[in-house]
Amino acid sequence: SRHRPDFSGLNPALIISQTHTEFLLSRTIAEEVIRSAGDELGGKAPTIAQRIAKYTILPVVTAAKSVLSFANYGRVKYAEPFDRMVRRLQGSTSVQTIPGSYIMGVSVKWNDPEVAARAANLLTERYVELTLKANREEMQSVRRYIDEQIAQTRVKLQEVEDKIEAFKTNTQ
Repeated sequence: SRHRPDFSGLNPALIISQTHTEFLLSRTIAEEVIRSAGDELGGKAPTIAQRIAKYTILPVVTAAKSVLSFANYGRVKYAEPFDRMVRRLQGSTSVQTIPGSYIMGVSVKWNDPEVAARAANLLTERYVELTLKANREEMQSVRRYIDEQIAQTRVKLQEVEDKIEAFKTNTQ
């Protein structure tokens, strides 16, 4: 007999919430948000300190990253602005779950609280849209499978009915 793993200690709500949390924090969702509100998430104009850092600290950091990239990949890899925004959004997003439930809260830390709220709302909207789309596609796939099974069963039923009719005709 086969050994069956013991799943008695697993909490279904925890497994489901972890799956949905990972999806909410995924690159797919972040890309959708950046595509729809990228300019808005750029935030306010840079402060004096940010401008100074741009011309003093940032070049040193960029040079160090270039050296590391060349050492690791044999070439310098530059992150595109879109990619940087996606990673920034992902790094600024957190998801909290209420233990034992299916309720999740999404929060985004950003320079501007209004932009943070908009980003959190967009993340949840895109999450719902993509989840519904995936569910619809799965239902359509199941529907196609059931339709195929019905068609095959009708053919088999017709074959059996034809055999019964032939049997009746031959036995009379």
